[in-house]
Amino acid sequence: MPVNVVQLNLGNCRDEAGLLLGRFNDLKPDIVLLQDAHLTREGKISRLSSLDIFSSQLVNGSLPPPVPAHTGLNTATIIINPHLTCDLLPDFSNEDMTCTLISSNSFKFIILNVYFRPTRSDLPDRVIDPHLTVIRQLVEGSIYQHLPIIITGDMNARHGVWHDHDTNQNGNLLSEFVVDFQLNIANLRDVGPTFVRGNDRSTIDLTI
Repeated sequence: MPVNVVQLNLGNCRDEAGLLLGRFNDLKPDIVLLQDAHLTREGKISRLSSLDIFSSQLVNGSLPPPVPAHTGLNTATIIINPHLTCDLLPDFSNEDMTCTLISSNSFKFIILNVYFRPTRSDLPDRVIDPHLTVIRQLVEGSIYQHLPIIITGDMNARHGVWHDHDTNQNGNLLSEFVVDFQLNIANLRDVGPTFVRGNDRSTIDLTI
């Protein structure tokens, strides 16, 4: 059966979660992948706490208290379709990545939901290198390497390979990784940028 996956960076905004919830009937998602989700003072995702949520940052569906104001959840995977089973894979998950095994009676696959922090001139270190090391372990040497693996999320990575008009350090490192492992980028040129704010347009949300 086809699986409908929706990916969205909520920008730590409670209202965005409400808008997403209101569009569930139109989008009909089986799986929702969130980045930068707003948390309530109880440590739950605002307006979505009743759903089946997986994240390495959560314990029993919430962030352990105390929860500081304006705290966000970097990545969270939400299962909407009750016929899908989801298992969190902690060896390949961290604060910025949620790796899950999705299965049904007829298939299994891996979804790696990621948030790569933006490239900053005052942070010259290659900030996504540790994450690429984890992904390399998943696709190259793990017991899951024979399964289909989808890597998707807000990668803050810009490169012409996925039709962005600019390039940054995250983009250079990620494009090298894609070439090294002969991965396929699913972003299409005619879909346009994935981030639009005023005159700022970029393709930083990727599916690999």
